[in-house]
Order: sequence, then C-alpha cells, then structure tokens
Amino acid sequence: MTPENTAPKIRSIFVYRNVNNRRTKWRMDLDEHMNVLLESPIEERPLPITPNNLKVNNNTTEVPSAVQNQEHIERYKKSLDERGIAYKVNEQGQILITNVPQREKDILQFLDLDKPCPEVPGMAALRELYTNEINGVGGASCPPCQRNTIQRKYRYLINKDIYNIPQNV
Repeated sequence: MTPENTAPKIRSIFVYRNVNNRRTKWRMDLDEHMNVLLESPIEERPLPITPNNLKVNNNTTEVPSAVQNQEHIERYKKSLDERGIAYKVNEQGQILITNVPQREKDILQFLDLDKPCPEVPGMAALRELYTNEINGVGGASCPPCQRNTIQRKYRYLINKDIYNIPQNV
C-alpha cells in the first residue's frame, strides 16, 4: 500500500449539548491534525426532569429557562475563546468549530498518552512528568476527576512555560 492510498486516521469525539431544553448527542470527527472534518447531531431527546434542573415556584414545577441554557452556551464560547478556537453560530444557535490553532492541537496531542509527544521544544520533559503523574494515580483507570485536575495543571504549564502565554490563576 502506497502512502497516498492510506486512509486518514480519524478520531471521533462525542459531546452532549442542551439546546431548547433538549439534550442532543453530537459527534465530531477529527483528523490526525485535530482538524474538524465533520460535526453533526446524532440523537436528540428531552432533558430528564430531576431535582437539579427544576425550580419550584408557588407549588408548580418549571423546567429551567432559556436564560440558563444561554449561560451554558456563553461559558462554552468563553472556553473556546480562551483556547483560541474559532467557531461560528448557525441559525439554530448551535456552535460550530471552524478552526483549532496549532498550539491547541499540540496540547490535545500532549494530553493523549496514546499519541506521540508533539515535537515542540520543552514538551518532552513535561510529557514525562505528566505520564508519571497519571500513572501515579492509576494510569488508564485514573478517576476522571483526578485526570481532569492533572490535565488542567499541565495545560497551564504548557501555556505558561512553553508558549509564554500569561495565565490567570
């Protein structure tokens, strides 16, 4: 098989979005360079009614308002803006990722222990520390809460020490 005939390696990421009080599962297909190839909804269903998403007012129960959904969307946009990820909002209010900067691609590759460390000066030493820290709390069976804390720590270090981006603590 020649190099031009090899199929691109595609990674799929699944996320849930709440739009108009409906929970929608989305699929994003990314190539090996973390470019978004396809983003589309997979399934849609009403949000479950639980004590966490209900408010009681005069003996009546109301589903959270569109204002709360808007707050969630604004937090998501802020996160994308902080990471330099370009997006657009379509007519339905859905956020569509249009471009992921190389710095963010490098960070995502760094955090994925199944991928080689990006060839960025200074990142290999940090990757070794990151790998040791993840393995120290259980490796592949590391609880998501601990993994997320460690990933936030190394995202901060990469931005501060490698890309010289000032960080708010």
